Amino acid sequence: MKNMKKIILLSILTFSMLDTFGQNLPCSDFRDGTFYSPPSESMPIGWDVIREGNSQIETVTDDPQKLLGEDFVKTQYQIIEWIDECSYRLTYDDKKMNLTAYQKFLNDNGGTVNEITKIEDGCFFYKSTLSIGDEIQTMEGKMCTKK
Repeated sequence: MKNMKKIILLSILTFSMLDTFGQNLPCSDFRDGTFYSPPSESMPIGWDVIREGNSQIETVTDDPQKLLGEDFVKTQYQIIEWIDECSYRLTYDDKKMNLTAYQKFLNDNGGTVNEITKIEDGCFFYKSTLSIGDEIQTMEGKMCTKK
């Protein structure tokens, strides 16, 4: 019985290490640089992203369904706070832009927490989460290195 507990504990530790290190994601490749996010079904707007240090600039480049109004500010400034190697929090930078009521609301609720879930062919897939009280909203997307 004692040996069985050791085997189970060792198995759990081994699987959790494989889960943690098995992906071996080079998330650091996406901390700085110029990227783009093409329109998709879940996010029908495309944009370019420039990251330098803890700063991110997003500029809308494609709105094929004309979802954004004429008065929509197409360039937005954000602050990146890295939580760990593959997760970060985004909030709007009120020192570089006038925030809309919605952007202030997002900041007041801690911004969005983004997790890089997969890296493939110069792109990373992410899950973005916003917590508002007991409610959690999630969106998935893709961002690629701009060449």
